[in-house]
Amino acid sequence: MYYIRVQHHYSEINVINGINMSPSSLTPGLEIRVEHHPLKLILEKVAKGEIAIPIFQRDFVWGPEDVRTLFESILSNFPIGVIILWRPPGDINIPYIYFTDDIRKVTAKREPEYLVLDGNQRLTAILLAYRGWKIIRGGREIVTDPICLVPGGLSKVELRICHNSEIGVRLDKAIKAFIEYDFKLAEEIMKRVNEPLKNIIRDLMIKLVEYRIPVYYYETTTIAGNIELPALIAESFIRINKSGRRIGNVELLASLAIAVLNGDIGAKIRETYSELSRIGVDYSLFYRTLIKVFGFKQTDVARVPLKKIRPLVDKLKTLSRDEVESRLERLKSAIKSVYEAFNTLLSVSSLDELPSQISLVPVAYYMYKFEIDKQKLSHDEAQKVLGLYVLMNFRGTLSGSGSDSRLEKILAQIDDSGVIGVYKKAKDIGRLEKITGKDLIEPIKARYLEHKAFLFRVLLTLNKADDWTGNLINFAHKDLEIHHIFPKNIYGEKADCLANLTFVHKKVNRELGAKDPLSYITNIRQETLERHFMPIDITKYKNIEEFVKERAMLIVEHGKELLPEIFGARG
Repeated sequence: MYYIRVQHHYSEINVINGINMSPSSLTPGLEIRVEHHPLKLILEKVAKGEIAIPIFQRDFVWGPEDVRTLFESILSNFPIGVIILWRPPGDINIPYIYFTDDIRKVTAKREPEYLVLDGNQRLTAILLAYRGWKIIRGGREIVTDPICLVPGGLSKVELRICHNSEIGVRLDKAIKAFIEYDFKLAEEIMKRVNEPLKNIIRDLMIKLVEYRIPVYYYETTTIAGNIELPALIAESFIRINKSGRRIGNVELLASLAIAVLNGDIGAKIRETYSELSRIGVDYSLFYRTLIKVFGFKQTDVARVPLKKIRPLVDKLKTLSRDEVESRLERLKSAIKSVYEAFNTLLSVSSLDELPSQISLVPVAYYMYKFEIDKQKLSHDEAQKVLGLYVLMNFRGTLSGSGSDSRLEKILAQIDDSGVIGVYKKAKDIGRLEKITGKDLIEPIKARYLEHKAFLFRVLLTLNKADDWTGNLINFAHKDLEIHHIFPKNIYGEKADCLANLTFVHKKVNRELGAKDPLSYITNIRQETLERHFMPIDITKYKNIEEFVKERAMLIVEHGKELLPEIFGARG
């Protein structure tokens, strides 16, 4: 175990062989200790409610491939990064949620000891594996595809996403058997493999449950009188997470600044967020829009220097309750209008069904700035607003390096001339290029599939396409799966492009499996195929390259009718 204190003015954390070498003039109120816990112990802490998720953390967004890669890394004994847990001081109130709803019954009235600052996605993925790939959090179901240990050559085992539970050994059952010492379950699942593979799987499971993860514990005694402490937490996070990746500094700093305001203003802001969270609003949407509404730039609080957080708190303290309430009511109305618009257009029942909420910030601010509600939103405006969200999501405009600067430019254009101004200045803003046929035939990496495929799901919804069983595609449909028209396991990387994908009912997807499209396509109604932007006669194409090129042009052609502002050249 190592104990370290983070300094206010020093750029290094001074620990040598576990001995604190820092000078005595340390920042009071913040201490960090580091422990290496086996995976089994971390799961126990989660199950007991000792660890919870602060509301400013984003929801679980990993896809099945991300989960598979995580366990592949663990079983290969590769590092998977650190977990950072924070014990907030008693003088602030940070809203939180347990990893699963049933944990609250176990914990009764006891509060969690720590909140997760970094590691929510990994901990949720591990918990999903332990719980059979499905959990309930905040009344909502979180599900991912099963993963199996399957033979991968002579006396080898590999991890695969498996819809057919008869293949190999289910990873979730193996983990449960070894964590709970359930010998009966272990014996049952091992019947499917030969003796050499049994020994390999047994060794892998022992390695998995004993796999050690570095856990950083942040201890804070008080924030009162030390307003820079939240920024210091963010700064130390970047130093520990050596890649420099941010933990959503705007959300972290803003939400902690609000938490310091324990009077009427802080209470009103927290109350407004609590109400909006019922329609799936997360911290990134609420606090980033709030920052703009109260006259700050995203870049004012996006960086970690300590001086950045004080003006936010000081300015909020100068506002009267009436002024705060007036702005918050308009903000609440604007975000509710965003929800109502997306519900009307896409049948979205909760905003957390969308792949990114930070991309909703410009939409929410547009509604706020021009006081637009659902009734005043014309068809043309609705196309532009939805198109901007889809384009930002597709291009990753508000992710990665420079995202805060790009968001600020977008909000400035909305101030100047509304959403249309963003389209006109797209080149100056960056990462807002129109979508072309070329984009649709380029291979997609697994980690970007959900965000890229969102474009296609929106187009199918607007085009009133069905799921190949007669049910309309929209975001209320919970049984959709991505289908590769030309199967991936035959055509490899060539099949992993948008022009080769569509959404169908999961039963259809699993029935078709890796079948050649020529063997089933004639059994599907022509109108259904047309609404999926499919060429009328795919038998004429000599190869997959010809098919995806033609289909990409059809998608762009129809896309210009459905969302005209975001599509460019066909080829």
